[in-house]
Amino acid sequence: MQQLAFIPPAASPVRRQYLTLKQQHPGAILFFQLGDFFETFEDDARLVAEVCDVALTSREMGRGERLPMAGVPVHAAETYVGRLVERGYHIAICQQMEDPAAASARGGASIVRREVTRVITPGTLVDPALLSAARSNYLAALVVENRGVGIAYADVSTGEFACAQIDGAEAPALARAELWRIQASEHLLATDDAGGELLPTGASITADRALFGAADVERALSEHFRVATTAALGLAERPLAARAAAAILRYVQRTQSRAGVAIEQIRVYDVAGHMVLDPATRDHLEIARGARGRRDGSLLHCLDRTSTSMGARLLARWLGHPLLDRMSIEARLDSVQALVEQGRTRQELQALLARLPDLERLAGRAAQRIITPREALALAEGIETAAEVCGALTRAEPPLCDFASRVIAMPGIAAEIRATLVDDPPLGFGEGLIRIGREPELDELRSSSSSGRQLLVVLERRERERTGIKNLKVGYNRVFGYYLEAPISTLSQALDYYRQQESGAATVGELLDRLGYQRRQTLASVERFTTGELRDHEAQQARSTVRMAELERAAYEALVTSIAEVAPTLQATAAAVAELDVLAAFAQLAQERRYVRPEIVEAAVTEITGGRHPVVEAALGWDAFIPNDARLETWSAHENEMPADGRLGPQVALLTGPNMAGKTTYGRMVLMVCLMAQCGSFVPAERARLGLVDRIFLRSGAGDDIAGGQSTFMVEMTETAAILRAITPRSLAFFDEVGRGTSTYDGMAIARAIVEYLVRSSNGCRMIFSTHYHELADIAATWPAVTNFRMDVRETASQVAFTYRVLPGSADRSYGVHVARLAGLPAAVLARAAALLAELESGAQRQAATSGVAVQPAPAVVYDLAEVDVEHTTPIEALALLERLRAEARLALGAPADDPARPVTPPGG
Repeated sequence: MQQLAFIPPAASPVRRQYLTLKQQHPGAILFFQLGDFFETFEDDARLVAEVCDVALTSREMGRGERLPMAGVPVHAAETYVGRLVERGYHIAICQQMEDPAAASARGGASIVRREVTRVITPGTLVDPALLSAARSNYLAALVVENRGVGIAYADVSTGEFACAQIDGAEAPALARAELWRIQASEHLLATDDAGGELLPTGASITADRALFGAADVERALSEHFRVATTAALGLAERPLAARAAAAILRYVQRTQSRAGVAIEQIRVYDVAGHMVLDPATRDHLEIARGARGRRDGSLLHCLDRTSTSMGARLLARWLGHPLLDRMSIEARLDSVQALVEQGRTRQELQALLARLPDLERLAGRAAQRIITPREALALAEGIETAAEVCGALTRAEPPLCDFASRVIAMPGIAAEIRATLVDDPPLGFGEGLIRIGREPELDELRSSSSSGRQLLVVLERRERERTGIKNLKVGYNRVFGYYLEAPISTLSQALDYYRQQESGAATVGELLDRLGYQRRQTLASVERFTTGELRDHEAQQARSTVRMAELERAAYEALVTSIAEVAPTLQATAAAVAELDVLAAFAQLAQERRYVRPEIVEAAVTEITGGRHPVVEAALGWDAFIPNDARLETWSAHENEMPADGRLGPQVALLTGPNMAGKTTYGRMVLMVCLMAQCGSFVPAERARLGLVDRIFLRSGAGDDIAGGQSTFMVEMTETAAILRAITPRSLAFFDEVGRGTSTYDGMAIARAIVEYLVRSSNGCRMIFSTHYHELADIAATWPAVTNFRMDVRETASQVAFTYRVLPGSADRSYGVHVARLAGLPAAVLARAAALLAELESGAQRQAATSGVAVQPAPAVVYDLAEVDVEHTTPIEALALLERLRAEARLALGAPADDPARPVTPPGG
């Protein structure tokens, strides 16, 4: 247990109050409200000053004790809280729970009552200003025990809650993949090392063993979801998942007690029920983040045509969790096809969807009773628009009309919101928030308040007549209340005027007594007074103001209660609208980019005609991208379903060709087409016949893991090993140039061994294997399941042109020097590289001659010479060209290029 901070005996009452609250939340930065500011002290203040760039000051908090202090305005606190939470800090919000005047009225040493109303952490944010509209904000919990892992995650801003348990030898790998898919903002662990190795890089961790107690898991879950036992939730056989779910509920109750109300149900799911994507594949395939780590350039960014925030979040979930159930996939495809064919209906629906607010998060805030008046009005507008969506769906043809029953019209609650709130609600209560006619007593008080303002006008006119001071006026401020203000220079005039009207007032003081004026404040040029009548009026106004605020608050709270009662229905409507939004986005993409509906089959086959990479195509344009075909079949999966003609497509496509020719784009295209199809989207192709894929693997790229102490080659081999252990006959894999991180012969040997293993293994899967080792092409002669393909290259004397087409056969050259020339390497470097290449190939030629294989490389100088445009070459250019060609020729013959005095020795002499 953490030791409580010592409270100095000489500390002031406010200091004692602060320390007591700080003791209750030792791991959080305490935002302590003092009037219009949230103040922080000591170490908290130093941290806030640094992170939020605010002034570090000090304050006396006891006899002779001054403490470092940094504060932010209450009305702007969200901005500063956001900065701190983004850095992973927890913020305890301590608010004043009463008016300071009430504390003063109690007398003695009474101080304002303050309470910590919520603790804001990265995973429990609910304020819209601190949340990304297009991304869910998850809080995850992890339990690792023996050979099992329990995972639970929740988005407290929407009420989404799910959990899963993974058992067996693959549990750590599958759990890691799932946690990387979820990408939670905060992770709850029993201790720092209790599963931390499974979390995404840089994950925010909150370690608290008390959250994961197994003793009262049954009670915590049963009471929250109002069921007899956890068996009703599907958790009786998933104790680790139940513990993770209970940890989340405990943490939410501790930090945001109201947020738990929004969690109405829990979804228990099976990780194996969706396509598995390991972290490396998610990263290399750039599903949610592009090459620069941002959303731009990712598949998600390319496909996002959604009109609502909730639709954008659902699209991200679908892309991260492709389906495995064929009927569910076909249901989505049916809806997309209907939206493509019913173009006018889709356009009408998308126009309506674009008007919708974030119903999902508004419903969550309503359930937690923290919805603001402006948000309530936005909710009313959303409910009314949802009713229009329902009407458009009712007029649509199947299966779109089926959505109409899920988009529930709630005109009653929308009308209640409209009838309760004014169109432009103020920020506070008692300022005209409730519409006239809603509360009779409130209307009477407003009428009385209006009469009070008229009374002040009459009083001001009367006092001007009594005193003769024409510029006397009634004023008000929060310190002195109502007052009469007169210029000091006019008081003697008033005395003369009063003497003419009355007798007996010889001095200004006597005059003020006769008038009933009492001095309240003297400024440089004016005097301020009060009277008994003004004090009575002020007291009456204060009582009316307090009462009006009470009535408005009560009316609004009653409205919020009504909204909260229908929050589950609102959530269901939001879920239906979000799904419709994503399907409409898929349909729009299909029409804009000529995507087609894939044929989903049970066979382990991948057939794509005219396939295109969706992200690259979006960047280049539809007419600029070169499409390609692909056909793969898992031979072992056809043992009992061999085609009638006995012919199968290749299980392994061995793809050779130079860099920049399109190997990587082609392999990723095949993976993305399959992934998109199993999310329910049409695909970028002319035709696609796709067997269900349980896992997609991509081994691509090269990079050190310096922090983990792994070299480029070690990272490559580690990822490859994980793939070989996890593949099944229903998997689809793309190995992109495996083995290039080591020596040529080592890399070639490893690459060949991997291909042979995958072909002969009973768990072998459909695979594209791209490589620079064109010597591997002879594998196809030994293993019929392997077929050679190459990237088409058009070669001239000194250049190569990439057509980006995949053709049968294998490449016999890598064209590395040509690619280097395209990259702009200096001519001398290119010449030396060409000479060395010729030397190496000559050695290979001599070696091959002994085995009867002829190799006839041509030196680069020959290609360069053949490309010379003699008719259009100037004398100066000819001399420069001749000098370069001579340098290349001398290097090719083994003589120094920069020493023309040294003769070239001819062969044999």
